[in-house]
Amino acid sequence: MKKVHYKKFDFIFTKGMPGDNAYMIDKGRVAIISAKNLHKKHRVLAILDKNALFGEMALIDNKVRSATAFALEDCQFSVISPKTLNYLIENDPVTISPLLKVLSQRLRQTTKLLKDKVGVQHEKTKHHVGWANHDNESIVFYKGDIIFLEGQDSNCVYIIESGRVGV
Repeated sequence: MKKVHYKKFDFIFTKGMPGDNAYMIDKGRVAIISAKNLHKKHRVLAILDKNALFGEMALIDNKVRSATAFALEDCQFSVISPKTLNYLIENDPVTISPLLKVLSQRLRQTTKLLKDKVGVQHEKTKHHVGWANHDNESIVFYKGDIIFLEGQDSNCVYIIESGRVGV
């Protein structure tokens, strides 16, 4: 794999740049930050060090970068290009296991953030949800009520008459 070096405070990539490689940290530390918020401050999304992988979504969806990465100290990275990834998938699929673990962890983190955000919205909203069963009865649910659980068997349809429901 190709090796690249960045000096302390160098930008590796910025939000909105085309993404064409992922990086594994051989030496140094990297900050992943969001764009500036309303208060003109960046939000630190992650601090990564040796053996961490970042920029991996570029290998999967070939879209622009969703965050900015910069070196917190002098760094050396192994560059993982789409060509390298395809070679590994075809010839040594076991070596991509760390990439799959990172993708899984990031998906779980994103899911948790979404659930937390939906939960906050859920608490701020008064819910009135109609529920129809075979007898055409209607039941009212209020803020904080659990309507059903994932995996629960059901023989009914839920119709939202007003308010919001978090999933």
